[in-house]
Amino acid sequence: MTAKTERKIAAAGMAGAVLAILAAMLVLSGLMVGLGARDDRVLMTASTGNHR
Repeated sequence: MTAKTERKIAAAGMAGAVLAILAAMLVLSGLMVGLGARDDRVLMTASTGNHR
């Protein structure tokens, strides 16, 4: 193989690795936002009319 072909393979591998890292970060941030930002106490603030 020539050096040019090896460089293309290396560049493709690095680009794939960068895309994989970005995809993993997107998935992890989505999980953190979806699972970590819930606050169940907000659902309990409705008034029942029985307060004094």
